[in-house]
Amino acid sequence: MTKKTTPKAPASAKVSSSKSKTKLPVAGEGLPLGRSGQRHPPFGVGLWNVGRWDASDGERLRAAVTRALERQIPWLDTAEVYGMGRSERILGDALSQRDKSALQPFISTKLSWEHLRPTMIRPALLGSAGRLGVGRIDAYLVHAPDASVPIPPTVQMLETLQGEGRFQHLGVSNFSLEDLEIAQGSLQHSEVVINQIKWNLLEPGEGSALRDHCRKTGVVLEAYTPLAGGVLAGRFLDGKGPPRKDSRSRRGAFAVEEGETNPLLPRARRLRDLAVDAKVPLASLALHWLERQGAAPIVGVSSPAQVDELLELWAKVPTQRLLDRAEGVARGDED
Repeated sequence: MTKKTTPKAPASAKVSSSKSKTKLPVAGEGLPLGRSGQRHPPFGVGLWNVGRWDASDGERLRAAVTRALERQIPWLDTAEVYGMGRSERILGDALSQRDKSALQPFISTKLSWEHLRPTMIRPALLGSAGRLGVGRIDAYLVHAPDASVPIPPTVQMLETLQGEGRFQHLGVSNFSLEDLEIAQGSLQHSEVVINQIKWNLLEPGEGSALRDHCRKTGVVLEAYTPLAGGVLAGRFLDGKGPPRKDSRSRRGAFAVEEGETNPLLPRARRLRDLAVDAKVPLASLALHWLERQGAAPIVGVSSPAQVDELLELWAKVPTQRLLDRAEGVARGDED
């Protein structure tokens, strides 16, 4: 059997090292990244919306990225499909102008589902690295599987590029348990150490099944949409929901078939009441529930104020008993 090895980690990946120049604003120490000896930051900021703005929003979103670097958010996540590369480019510009004495954040980006064929992967990776302005990316993820493209050749090409030192950690996103096992079984020298999935307190999806497998195999679960589109931050709980043009109006707590009711909104209201009684922000419950599951939540921001708010929310850690009660409410134990 070929011995599995992992390339030496760059300083940027050593998020919990005593050599870090600034102590991270974390409630825990982060999560192990496979057998690399490195740890994944326990929370971060997602930059999907940085690539989805018109000219009038540009400066505000650029300021949000700059603020995230100033406040030393430990992990920033983007993808080549976010604004057709715009998100990566804005992050790269901000990284080039940041205070070089500050903490180097963990940077992850993703390979588009349109570029999964082996001949497409190297140009896509080099394009992302160029827009980010980095020699090596901390984590490179397959954004989503494509049923028309077999998984093994894709991850095997990524294994080759990782061996060349193009990126540090290999990951996937939106992979089912079956997809993840196929990817893991296709590698000889590398390991899949990240799977980014939709997961939150109200919408567990495949999170629990994946959690158990990932704990056994050293894969970090990154949780996007941790606040359920704003519902678990207390938004849209009274009165009208999101505008019809907002895709959230057709998903999650607002996805209602004709003649049916969605149980998620009443549960969210009960969670809000629980949080108010405990004097803990609802969003803190949601984020730290994911942390307790062994997941790293990734929160989208669109302004500098939201960066500051995220740090305040993360600093407020609920008791385990309160998290137990929140989980019961979200499950419907009180329906």
